[in-house]
Amino acid sequence: MDKRPEIYDYFDYREYLNDTFSYFKALDSSYSHRKFLADAHIPGSTYLLRVLQNKRKLTLKYVANFSEAMKLSPMEANYFLLLVQFGNEKNIDKRDQLLKDLLKIRSAKKTYALQDKKLRYFEKWYYPVIRDLVALVNFNNNYKALGRMLVPPIKPEQAKGAVQFLLKHGFIKLRQDNQGYEPSEPVVSTPPRVNSTILSQFHKKNLELDIDAFENCRLSDRSISSVTMSISGETFEKIRIEIQEFRKRLIALSREDTKPSMVCRVGFQVVPRARVKKKAL
Repeated sequence: MDKRPEIYDYFDYREYLNDTFSYFKALDSSYSHRKFLADAHIPGSTYLLRVLQNKRKLTLKYVANFSEAMKLSPMEANYFLLLVQFGNEKNIDKRDQLLKDLLKIRSAKKTYALQDKKLRYFEKWYYPVIRDLVALVNFNNNYKALGRMLVPPIKPEQAKGAVQFLLKHGFIKLRQDNQGYEPSEPVVSTPPRVNSTILSQFHKKNLELDIDAFENCRLSDRSISSVTMSISGETFEKIRIEIQEFRKRLIALSREDTKPSMVCRVGFQVVPRARVKKKAL
């Protein structure tokens, strides 16, 4: 690693710590965990390793010490403090606010501001829906009619705000004939290195709407099923990959569709429902 990691590239403090340590190690092959902790004025030799291995949290009382060891500027140290708080926080609402604080610091740099607009795209469940929907209909700025097309419906001001957001941040654009809008790019993906609470909130809200679908959608308009099975960790990873590949095939099918008539959300969930503790058997 010949270039020092840029802290504003990160949303995971452990990943930043690991990459920064590797950078120091590349500069000096004798550099060690003990040397890092000595520079941080922390006794011992294992604390950094245990933090990197996710066996311990980096406590707030040592954040300033770590910042000193990494020779961070005051602004970088502030960002690192927020990174640690963000990484250690369990409450999803508090994590959401911490993420916004991180994005606010990053927004001072144009490069990051461009990346972070893709995170804000997932702040409202209906932003992605309207992005695809406006490509199917010319609603003639009738936001009341546009809002009623969604399932569930949204208010006219919400529909108008969504169109303005999508237009301002480049997710949609005017058609060449100025008759309606179309997506600016075929697929919207999240920025790298991000495992954000914005996405967590987005998925959580959509799962809530999926529950409503049992009441508000006809059986012929929905497909909801599940399977419960016992598997190993290795099989779990294989299933995760299968889902990723199937998702890619669905995207390909949607691109090949020349006569779309609806906007659908297809969700995949594979989550533990029970864990076997061998010692308890």
